[in-house]
Formats: sequence, C-alpha cells, structure tokens
Amino acid sequence: MTEAFFAALNEIPEARQAEVAKAAQSAIRDALKVARDKAKAAQAAERKAGKANGAKTNATKRKAAAARPAKARKVRAAA
Repeated sequence: MTEAFFAALNEIPEARQAEVAKAAQSAIRDALKVARDKAKAAQAAERKAGKANGAKTNATKRKAAAARPAKARKVRAAA
C-alpha cells in the first residue's frame, strides 16, 4: 500500500505533491479514527447487551461469593 501511495504521488507535479500528501494523510487519519470509534461503540454495545441479558459482572460475582458460606478447609497434621 505504501509503494502504491508513493507511486501515485510521483505522478503528481512536484509543486502539488506536498499538498496532496498532506491531504491523503489527513484522510487516512480520519478513516482510522472512524474505524476506532466504531470498534469502541461495538464493544460498548456488547457490554450493554451482556448486562441486559442477565450476564453477571465481576462486582455481582464478588457479592454472590461473599454471600455464600465459606468452604471448610482441611487441616494437615504437622509432621
């Protein structure tokens, strides 16, 4: 992809190459930001959907574990 970018850039007159390169970098940066934002939104939706479906969060699991009686521990005899 990098080679294709520079090959296309070489076909542009030198006087405008810097301007075109800057615009291309800006467009690529914006596209990457949009992709990251979509991924974050998808993760948030998954978390929200999981909680709505009754999935237990870590805090809920800790509360449930605290409410259970402690397990009896085996005591080893000293040798």
